[in-house]
Amino acid sequence: MSRGPGGRTQLVAAAYRSAYGDFVHKLRTRYGADTTIVAVGAGQYSGHVQQVVRTRNEAGDSRVRYWFLDDSGLDFLGCDWHYSARDDRLVSGRLTSFIAGLPTGW
Repeated sequence: MSRGPGGRTQLVAAAYRSAYGDFVHKLRTRYGADTTIVAVGAGQYSGHVQQVVRTRNEAGDSRVRYWFLDDSGLDFLGCDWHYSARDDRLVSGRLTSFIAGLPTGW
């Protein structure tokens, strides 16, 4: 990879994917193969998270699932553009629906 402006961005993205992959591996080790892990992708990081999940799935770990955090309808009126209480309720509902559709056996 080049060390120019675009190369720096690529290095940062690769480091992010590597760190996220390590985190998912740590969760898998801690909670075992029967646990479903939901990896959340949002904004500029969504593609990187999706790639980490795809890599895990291709390696045979089908219980790592990708969930795209759709920010449509969110107001980001929390402190420093974070989610507001209203946003938290919307996200919670969306995540609950996603998890309900997984074959978790719950």
